[in-house]
Amino acid sequence: MTFRLVIFLLANTLSLTVQSKAFVKTDSLTLNIQGQISELTTSGNGHFSLVKGDSFKYWLLTDNEAGVKAESIVLKNIVPKNIVPKNILDRLPAPAVDTDSTLMENTALVKDWISQTQWSKNRLILFSENNTCFYDPLEKKVYKVLPVADEGHDDLKRWSDKYQLLIHGTHIVKEKKNGVANNTHQKDTYHASQTGLKITSDENSYITSGFRSEDIIRWSLPEGTLKKRWDIGHWYSSRKITDFSLQKQQIFVASKGGRIELRSLLDAEEVLWDVRPCKGTPRFIFQQKSNNQLFYQCDFKYGVIYLTKAGWKNREIKAETGKNDSLVSVSATHKTNLFALGFNSGKVVIFNVDTQMVEQVISPESKLPYPTPAYVTFMKASKKLLVTSQKDTINVYSAN
Repeated sequence: MTFRLVIFLLANTLSLTVQSKAFVKTDSLTLNIQGQISELTTSGNGHFSLVKGDSFKYWLLTDNEAGVKAESIVLKNIVPKNIVPKNILDRLPAPAVDTDSTLMENTALVKDWISQTQWSKNRLILFSENNTCFYDPLEKKVYKVLPVADEGHDDLKRWSDKYQLLIHGTHIVKEKKNGVANNTHQKDTYHASQTGLKITSDENSYITSGFRSEDIIRWSLPEGTLKKRWDIGHWYSSRKITDFSLQKQQIFVASKGGRIELRSLLDAEEVLWDVRPCKGTPRFIFQQKSNNQLFYQCDFKYGVIYLTKAGWKNREIKAETGKNDSLVSVSATHKTNLFALGFNSGKVVIFNVDTQMVEQVISPESKLPYPTPAYVTFMKASKKLLVTSQKDTINVYSAN
């Protein structure tokens, strides 16, 4: 009976079995963040990483033969002088530059904080309330600024490389020589509390979702025309959409009550597959589209949804990182079956999706009463795993 119970547990959950180390620590970078790190992302070519702090300080990490080099950059307050009225510039103090900083060119101290970022063709796109700035990490400068006329609507933003335009909330922003032009939809097509904005893989449409309106809308690119609208729930019901993730011509929809449903982008009325890992709020942490794997957090449970020959399956991950711990970050690595999972407790788990086993646990070095969440990212060019540690420190691990 005991033997059967063990087999059952192994088949449905993850047992903590540590094998040889997949990564070895090789370096540690201390950054003057003056607060906790809130974002850690890497460019498509794996040579650059952005470190974003919660005190509006930013660092660019560059990978070369000598290792990972960190340079502080000023990504806040980006407003080109040629679009700021002269009388405002006259009243502004000169930007301060220290010896460790690279100040982006043509900037002025105007309150315009960077709220979102996006890597695109190995260049960094920085979204603020009033501007979209395009930053070249090789040249270390802003090479283009697109002013945005903020109309007070939902402020999720995404850039389409294919059509060279900005999606702001649910509407399109197109560049003009003398400013910007907004293709604004009717008021009743705006979401109540927008929770998602993603561009499809062919970049011919984009998908948005609403929390309180409990709907999903598909828009065309580059026109920004409403193509289809699906009501997952209705106003004041319990089906509030918390997140969604695209999978080819299908969409995973997460909603309150711990519901995760797979629907078709052609007809989202029909539920193709569903799972309910918890009774609270599910959110998607990371998606590996090439291998059909989707990691999620649902209350204090976390797991991976993956595709098999028999269809979609859900696997709850039990990595024994601590009671009430939560998954905050996931990154692919140099091996298609290995993923780095970062937790709110500061622990990092190297997880093998093929064997459903833990290959390594990286514990936080600090014993602070309030641990630093472990954000993880992988620089594939040199096979280095970056992990946040002790508020403003990045630990570098090399693939073993």
